[in-house]
Amino acid sequence: MQKVSISNYSFKKSLPQEFQILELKQLYRNSSRVITKIHRSEFYHIIWFQKGKTRHMVDFEEIEIEPDTVLFLNQHTIHRFAQEGDAEGKVILFTDNFFSRSQDDARFLQSNFLFQNLFSVSYISLCRQKSTFSDIIDLMINESKQENSFFHSEILRHYLHCILLIVEREMHTRQDIEQYKSKEVEYVHLFSDLLEKHFHTQRTVRFYAGEIGITVKRLNQATTKIIGKSPKDIIINRIILESKRQLVFSNRNIKEIAYGLGCNEPTNFIKFFKKHCRATPCEFRERFPSA
Repeated sequence: MQKVSISNYSFKKSLPQEFQILELKQLYRNSSRVITKIHRSEFYHIIWFQKGKTRHMVDFEEIEIEPDTVLFLNQHTIHRFAQEGDAEGKVILFTDNFFSRSQDDARFLQSNFLFQNLFSVSYISLCRQKSTFSDIIDLMINESKQENSFFHSEILRHYLHCILLIVEREMHTRQDIEQYKSKEVEYVHLFSDLLEKHFHTQRTVRFYAGEIGITVKRLNQATTKIIGKSPKDIIINRIILESKRQLVFSNRNIKEIAYGLGCNEPTNFIKFFKKHCRATPCEFRERFPSA
């Protein structure tokens, strides 16, 4: 079977900087054919759906979007906008190169829970912070119209930093803010980094706990407290996501995918996938016809 052709998009070379803020309807007018097909972008998205209900597919999960929802997409995320462009809102696009001008900037972005790979999808409904969020978006739009200069980029970067902090504050008001200041946060970030490097070959919680230098029990307490999932579940979810991506977007057969993900026996991979997805790898692959 011919596989879905997934396009991979980098930031526009013609722009003066790797940052853009667009009206959602403008994005549909200019790029509807691109954004309504499954694609991967090598940059970050912050999408504020201000009016109208819609859907957004993120890594095979269909998200029901309500008004005043802000969706955060990490770079390289596979996603697709709805065919109908009825929703109104703003879309902020930026890269690591734009945001991370210092080690502190890079550390802030990498550790920000809004773009954390441990979550399947990161989104939030604005409540108390809506007015402040809207004001900074307006300032960002006005600054985008100014003449390009060193100060221009710096101002936009600071506004973007503020946006991320505002949404994090909104998240914290709904949860125990003290948990975000604890040692557990550091363990979760270390676990996330290690998982991205080793999930193809390492599936045991003991391995990751050992690499961090803590006990299995301590790592379990950390991930459960911060994100509500055990490290075992997080490892499984990451392997399943990679399995889905390869089934849909590669021509590898089941045996090759199984070996690539550390399964010596394809039959074990099939059982593992069916247990967690309620479908065999072949059945899942058949759900996605050629583009």
